[in-house]
Amino acid sequence: MNTAVSDGLILSAGERRYLRERLALALAKTIALLALIGGVLAYRYWSPWLLQGQLVLVLPLLLAWSWLLRRAPSQFKQIWTDLQRNKVSELRGAYDLLSHRGIGLLAPMQTQLRLGHYRFDAGKHDLQVLLAGVAVTVRYAPLSLTLLTLMQDDTISAELASSTPWSPRERQMLTLLAAGFSDKLIARELQLSPATVRTYNLALFRKLGVTDRKAAVQNAQARGLLNVN
Repeated sequence: MNTAVSDGLILSAGERRYLRERLALALAKTIALLALIGGVLAYRYWSPWLLQGQLVLVLPLLLAWSWLLRRAPSQFKQIWTDLQRNKVSELRGAYDLLSHRGIGLLAPMQTQLRLGHYRFDAGKHDLQVLLAGVAVTVRYAPLSLTLLTLMQDDTISAELASSTPWSPRERQMLTLLAAGFSDKLIARELQLSPATVRTYNLALFRKLGVTDRKAAVQNAQARGLLNVN
């Protein structure tokens, strides 16, 4: 689905305030990263003394946190530049929700919004309240890709719901629904979070014009959607 883009808009007061909050967070992460690097270097050069304190057991954790925070300095620079430029871009079109797993408790599963060629972290926004595959309008900082404002376009969404082709993921969802899988089992099968599965279910119901699983399966069978591999 094509997207419409507007550039050269000015940041609102609320958007500047949110960017400053993100800037402070990126700065804190950068300081933490420098501290971790210092700890790794300390282990490297003073290991004969530190081994007695069993710091060797902590080193893998230091390295893991350093890897997770590796993008903090560039994020700080990008957000700082966005604030100095005082510009915001606007993007409009159909979107999808993506989930990716992290490293256990260090980086739990996160949900991103994909719109056109861009991917946005959720940040302050609750992406689970939206319907996947329909139209939204987002305002974002162009360099750091910080998602500032997210609005669902109900008028365009109705058109997209009927005209957007069925994706392989949506067909997978319909097949599993027809097989009687629960949201939890579907999440495990497709490696998604249960919340993301519920969001996809709502999108499927809307595209099919139904309100429950049974009607969705019957409608999909009538359309021949469950007969496609």
